[in-house]
Amino acid sequence: MKFYSILLVLVLTSFARLYSQEYQGIVVDKENGSPVPYASIWIVDLNTGVSCNSQGRFLLDFSLPQTMHIKVSAVGYTSAISSISKNDTNQIVLVLSPSHIELQEMEISTTTGILQNYSITNVESKTLEELTTINTTTLGQSLGNISGVYNNSTGNGINKPVIRGMSGMRVSTYLNGLKIENQQWGGDHGIGVDALGIEKVEVIKGASSLLYGSDALGGVIYLHEEKYAESNMFEAGINSQFELNSMGFTNGFHMKIAKKNIRFNLFGNQTSQADYQVPNGDFVFNSRFKGQGIKAALGMNKNNWVGNIRYTFVSNELGIPGHTHDSVPSKEDLFKPTASRKKTLPLQVNSSHFLSTDHKLYFNKSELKFTLGLVSNNLEEFDEKVTIPGIAMKLNTFSFNGLWRITSWKKHKILIGAQGNIQTNKNNEKAEEILLQNLQSNSAGVFGMIHSKWNQQLETQFGIRADRNEFEIASNSLQDPGLTLNYQSLTYSAGLSYKKNKHAYRINISSGYRPPHPIESLANGVHHSSRRFEIGSLSLQPEFANQLDLSYEFNNEHIGLLLNPYVSVIQHYVYLNYTDSLIDNYPVVNYAQNELTYFYGGEVTLHYHPHFLHNLHIETHYTYLFAEDGQGKAISQIPQPRLMGLLTYDIESKSKLIPSSLALQATLFGRQQRVIENEIYSDQYSLLDLGASWKIASTKLKGHLKIGARNIINTNYINHLSELKPLGIQNPGRNFYFSLNLKINQKTT
Repeated sequence: MKFYSILLVLVLTSFARLYSQEYQGIVVDKENGSPVPYASIWIVDLNTGVSCNSQGRFLLDFSLPQTMHIKVSAVGYTSAISSISKNDTNQIVLVLSPSHIELQEMEISTTTGILQNYSITNVESKTLEELTTINTTTLGQSLGNISGVYNNSTGNGINKPVIRGMSGMRVSTYLNGLKIENQQWGGDHGIGVDALGIEKVEVIKGASSLLYGSDALGGVIYLHEEKYAESNMFEAGINSQFELNSMGFTNGFHMKIAKKNIRFNLFGNQTSQADYQVPNGDFVFNSRFKGQGIKAALGMNKNNWVGNIRYTFVSNELGIPGHTHDSVPSKEDLFKPTASRKKTLPLQVNSSHFLSTDHKLYFNKSELKFTLGLVSNNLEEFDEKVTIPGIAMKLNTFSFNGLWRITSWKKHKILIGAQGNIQTNKNNEKAEEILLQNLQSNSAGVFGMIHSKWNQQLETQFGIRADRNEFEIASNSLQDPGLTLNYQSLTYSAGLSYKKNKHAYRINISSGYRPPHPIESLANGVHHSSRRFEIGSLSLQPEFANQLDLSYEFNNEHIGLLLNPYVSVIQHYVYLNYTDSLIDNYPVVNYAQNELTYFYGGEVTLHYHPHFLHNLHIETHYTYLFAEDGQGKAISQIPQPRLMGLLTYDIESKSKLIPSSLALQATLFGRQQRVIENEIYSDQYSLLDLGASWKIASTKLKGHLKIGARNIINTNYINHLSELKPLGIQNPGRNFYFSLNLKINQKTT
């Protein structure tokens, strides 16, 4: 391993020396002009950077694009983002304002290049470190800590994000610009990726973004991979987490190296979880799962070109809890007195390859970015025989995404783009069931958007998008000629933001469109993992959504407050209609539609940092959603009201035995009594989590140690969005965890 690391350093070094460019700079204090030592300088466009020395000076000795965004941050200062041209000067001066705390860090929107503080849509951005102040088992559970985002689960291993009451095909998930496609129509098909190499999450709620496709009626989850190492630096690390409740562990490693104009990241992990334990001491049979993943990224740049090649492989072997062929299951079928991690049936194997290449070209008054990607997903579900799958499908998706950002005018930015993909879904001939026929789908969309900054307070944004979708369903026999389905739409988005002093107001009106997925139109078979017989309908029409989103935001040195009410109206909302019929002891469900469906709700977020106690942070958010059809009847699977509070306290001590921070998280889930026929209502319950963290710091070694417990009071509960709720299978009981993260940094020259 050491030999290959040295070889890689030599190759990158020789490549980097082809280009040489030096730009010097200094970071100074806004109030007194003194240098700010050891500030971090990050080139946003390259996803790498450098650190200042003790005199606040830095050197950029690598090729830079014509224009670039530089983010500068330092302890005790508010971070700042500057847009500079390399032709302006070779001496860069960056200014920071002193602040003992930063409640809202400056960020640039991934696609638009606009500061999120000035974005028309409310984009919620969280680092994975913030989402795991109290450690979680999976990435899906971490996303559930974001205001307005819930977690639809099937046991511990299968988690799907729910935004404003919508999930599956109504929520789009992106991995660094590549849309994740993994048969997400199934409630038992998870998010498709894990926390491996993920640094930050951005959430856009509701049908408010034309840039990521019109079908994201619920919203968009954008996963950012970890940054590259700083220029001329080598970084390596290991991480390990153990959970007592399921005797589960996750072990991983990473390696980063950056040499001026070329950068490389490598990550890997492996996880194994036994059956989880419920509060009464029983174990949920076959809730076990295991998985592994590997991720690599190569970044390069020369002058006005920046490029990245990324690859991720994720494979998970998931037990399916609650599986039984009896119409009235017994406790012995669902629970066992001991846990196991041994493979047993039923079983789901879900593996995906993600390959993408993105390129960005900088011109004098514009930027051109395009991404090409390939996602290959293989899904197998084994019910009765380990050698013969009940369902086996392979989904290949080739996608393209192009965006031209024009900045020729002082007040206006224009974005013009095109997206599309070609998908093929093929069944394995050995599978016992064909739930979804072989098919090919083609989609394409074009959009235009103009963002205008009229003055320091007022900004507006208008956009329009056109989409076309085609599904070609293969024939089953000589008598079946096959079928072609075509859909097309026009959607829009319009909004404005107004900022004055510490107050910010936003209003956004937008629309969305989602054609029926072939599973909704053509399903006719047993879906083993979901324990039901699904029947589609060719009479389904596309869903059309219109959303009004309002927000008010207040920020000062100690308080951050966000109020975000919204209303969304969806025509032809598709849902699963449970019938009283059984086929092979499976309940029969039909895909059906409501003429009109209304979603009313809102989120309130408060971050308080008291002046008299600088080490204390209090974060809380409240989420509420009310949904009904045109006749005033309830909609199924609407999440419970939720009040979540997180209190953290930083401890200053020279003793290594005393933790550097403590965390207490309390979550109250309200009653959900508005349910449809045959849906079980949910009572109120509360959860309490505790955590402690120790920092590890030496000359070369850095990291942290975490110890804590989730559901410390051992609450016996079933989340309203749990797929196991109809069977009375509870969520996990008390769970102690331990995690260790270590990394080393050293210069390569």
